[in-house]
Amino acid sequence: MENGKSAAVGALFLLSVLLAAVGQVSAQGQEARLDGRIQWIAGQLMVVQLDSGGSVSVDLKGVHFAVR
Repeated sequence: MENGKSAAVGALFLLSVLLAAVGQVSAQGQEARLDGRIQWIAGQLMVVQLDSGGSVSVDLKGVHFAVR
């Protein structure tokens, strides 16, 4: 039973990594608006939980910050 649990957890982890890799999008100099809440920040990476569902990883070293 323990072997089946670890295989299921491994498969779930692999699926989430693959979905995250496929779901990466780059704005490439375009402005983008994301409505949601920050889940966590670690180093130069921020993950935003979108109001519409799902989440987005943001590389903060490529973000232009403007004070308004």
